Amino acid sequence: MYYLRAAFLAPGIALHEFAHHLFCILSGVKVRQAVYFRLGTPAGFVIHEEPELYRQIFAIVAGPLVVNSAAALLAFNLALRQAARAADPLGWAAALTLLALGLSAAPQAFPSRTDGSNLVHSSNRHLLKGNLVALLGYPAALHIVLVHLLRPLGSEWLYSLGLFYLALQGFIAVP
Repeated sequence: MYYLRAAFLAPGIALHEFAHHLFCILSGVKVRQAVYFRLGTPAGFVIHEEPELYRQIFAIVAGPLVVNSAAALLAFNLALRQAARAADPLGWAAALTLLALGLSAAPQAFPSRTDGSNLVHSSNRHLLKGNLVALLGYPAALHIVLVHLLRPLGSEWLYSLGLFYLALQGFIAVP
């Protein structure tokens, strides 16, 4: 069962780590090592230098939320469009593949516990330097902790369902 779950979530995990890597590059933070997916714990990771600016760590932590959510919305929307015009089994296979990709990306959108810890550490460090913007990190980190505490209740799947609902609303509204 572990391997089946890992195979299903692998694209979303890889996208999550790619988003961290991308936001490191965009914010000018050097990446030392990036593993997008592997069987093991953690399933992927990006090791980077300590960001100097607070906005850098915030962007790196938030990157997967932006990238995975956008990818899931796009995949869901394309799946709905494909299903609406699918007249043959191949068309339905494409729709189901897109749906699976969206369901892989969406639950991996949330920053990890390690991301939350890094955000708190950085918030503490920058707050001690007098950067009051660092106060924004505490509610964000609390949100990360709450999402992970609610994972046994399916918080990541509820989020996925919410993204699918948004895609469905956009699909219905656009002819």
